[in-house]
Amino acid sequence: MNLFELAEYKILANLFRDNKNKEIMKVFIPFSPPDLPKIGGTQKEPELYALIFDEKALYLFKTFNQYAEKISLQGLEIKNNCIYPLAQCVISAPHLESLVLNGNDCSPKTSRGFIPIFAEACQYIVKNSGRKNTNLKNLDLSLNNLSSDELNKATNLLKSFTSIKTLNLSNNPNITISKEIAKKIAQNKTLQSLSLKGCWLEKTDIENLLDALAFQKSKTKLEELILSGKTIFDDTTVIPFEKLSDSNIKKLELHHLSLSIRDLEALTKVLKINQTLQTLTIDISHIMQDLSKQNALNSFISAAMT
Repeated sequence: MNLFELAEYKILANLFRDNKNKEIMKVFIPFSPPDLPKIGGTQKEPELYALIFDEKALYLFKTFNQYAEKISLQGLEIKNNCIYPLAQCVISAPHLESLVLNGNDCSPKTSRGFIPIFAEACQYIVKNSGRKNTNLKNLDLSLNNLSSDELNKATNLLKSFTSIKTLNLSNNPNITISKEIAKKIAQNKTLQSLSLKGCWLEKTDIENLLDALAFQKSKTKLEELILSGKTIFDDTTVIPFEKLSDSNIKKLELHHLSLSIRDLEALTKVLKINQTLQTLTIDISHIMQDLSKQNALNSFISAAMT
């Protein structure tokens, strides 16, 4: 970084540090030369605009990291030598409550994605320093094209960030929910909302998750489960929704799932037995097109109305 570039970064750093009206401050610096990273948003909720997260972007990140409550690093190509210091910054961020890392599915010069490397870096830092982040509540890992193995590593972030309430894994079409992953999710004592919207889940994936939630009922805090979107099972597949009869789930979203008669019967049973469930969303328009499901649908609606 030359002196000209460093001077511009220091100007920006001073803007963040000296501004008193933090709530309404807007920053968008048109750097010169134009290939330098830019930031926007507010001091408490900054967004980094850059194609590549490199040493220059890291310099900016370290500046607003001390103030930010929400940080968005969407769709960036994260340089490998920046992942570990990035993890250090996030772990030590004193006010950070929300971290958006969606669309960061590629690390250059490696076949491994950014998310699992980031998760391993966080785990290493926590292990060696004994310091965990107890502030982060919302973690967005959507649109990262995670594999099942990468998802397994990514769920270790639940150990590095010990207060996460919302985990967004939406639109990762290649993931599967193994028993090990399901157990990590169900055993977490702070996680309240999990979104798997738009993931190509099979019956076994959902069954593993529902099994774990039922088995870990006394430990799990999960209240919202979003399974809406693409699936690769059809009307002949039976999803074991009855396992939710004794769960802590308050909100269940099943948009665009092709529910069978058995599924509707199981969900009807859940509605009658589970006193915790407050919101259940299904795609009725799809079901109404099938006359063979009318009785089951009527029973479901009746149970929902009582």
